[in-house]
Amino acid sequence: LIRDWDLADEARGRQIFVQLPRLLSGSPQIASVWVMDEKGVNRLDSWSFPAQPIEASSRPYFQAHLQEAEDPVILGDHQPGSITGRER
Repeated sequence: LIRDWDLADEARGRQIFVQLPRLLSGSPQIASVWVMDEKGVNRLDSWSFPAQPIEASSRPYFQAHLQEAEDPVILGDHQPGSITGRER
């Protein structure tokens, strides 16, 4: 669903947002899911719709994408959460 989304179609974005909780269900490792554009700004996340734009281009998971890591990139770091402010 995400690969086919143009990041602009709001109805499609909401459809994807509604399905995101299934990806997190019961996971002790993954607290949120983000869909980011090529500049590292989240366009969709599992916290709210529409997403609060957060620039994350310096975060390790985005840098892994730039270094052509194999999809999907599931990676965290020790910085506090951008939205929650909580330690990881």
